[in-house]
Amino acid sequence: MAVPPPTHVPEPQKKGFAITALVLGIVAILGSWIPFLSIGSALIGAIGLVFGIIAVVKAFKGTAGGKVMAIIGSVLSGLAIIFAIVSTAAGVAAVDGAIDEVDEEFAAELSPEPATDASDEPAEGTNEEDEEVADEPEGSPEGTRDNPFPAGSVLTNDEVEVTLGTANWAADETVASENQFNDPAADGSTFVILPVTITNVASSEPVTPWLELTVFYVAPDGRSFQEASAVIPEDVMDIDDLYEGGTGSGNLLYEIPSEVQEGGVWGVEMGWFSDTVFVEAT
Repeated sequence: MAVPPPTHVPEPQKKGFAITALVLGIVAILGSWIPFLSIGSALIGAIGLVFGIIAVVKAFKGTAGGKVMAIIGSVLSGLAIIFAIVSTAAGVAAVDGAIDEVDEEFAAELSPEPATDASDEPAEGTNEEDEEVADEPEGSPEGTRDNPFPAGSVLTNDEVEVTLGTANWAADETVASENQFNDPAADGSTFVILPVTITNVASSEPVTPWLELTVFYVAPDGRSFQEASAVIPEDVMDIDDLYEGGTGSGNLLYEIPSEVQEGGVWGVEMGWFSDTVFVEAT
């Protein structure tokens, strides 16, 4: 009796690349709709797409199986990348819109209270409303660089009030005597000390003056000067957190060329998202 020749059983084709592509594609598509998390999903999708393409090529060559899984994994990975780009763009636009809305709210809340004295009262027979209109440059709202608030104005929003005092424009001697290691002002410039008062009028959270208040000088020629670094008396940095109702006063230091110390303005920012308002520099 003849013995039949042994039957050759083909080895099962490997599907590792196809399975990996399918798994990565599913994971990527699930997270691609969540803004910012979709960035990671896009990365996973890119890896899945590479595995899928390799698996498809191998399947068509007959060196590996799982052609259908590879195609599905590649499609899912590609879609995940597209969805991730769209959702991330939408998330960024939403955040930008929220920041713009907060900026607008803070700008609307600014309601400066200018200091008053007897000279501000209208003369006899003069209409007060007409006088106010005449005083304001046409097209320049109060608080801008072209039409700054009067010196001594109380700047306020819903959380804090800020008042700038009269600056000491020749503070070199004060700075030198405060600390022997303070460097002198550069040639042609002098140190200027500006007193500031800040009050927490309504914030339930403590206000940190040196962190949340920014004041800088803008010269008539358009140059701006930020705070200088030196040890000075009663530095604003020394004011502790102010809780609701708390008031603190301190000094800010600047190094400003003597030639531009007349006719400039102080720029003031109250809080992280507030617009800059301008006050006459005296």
